[in-house]
Amino acid sequence: AFDRFSKLFPEDDLAADALFWSGESYRMAKDDREAFRRYNRCRWDFPESESARYSRGRLALPEMLQQFEAEARSVEDQ
Repeated sequence: AFDRFSKLFPEDDLAADALFWSGESYRMAKDDREAFRRYNRCRWDFPESESARYSRGRLALPEMLQQFEAEARSVEDQ
């Protein structure tokens, strides 16, 4: 539901919140890859939002740093 909201209403002030909470949902489900992508998108698409600030904090978690390294390796392997 959060992903759908952010796609349907990208200009809405709540779109950043929707991306952050989507990331939280994926993180709680132990899907670090998708959580990482939602947090990253939130910080890039809505850099001045409070949700982006929280997303940057989540990206500093050990599991997100590991996911960053995995994403970087996958780009290098292409």
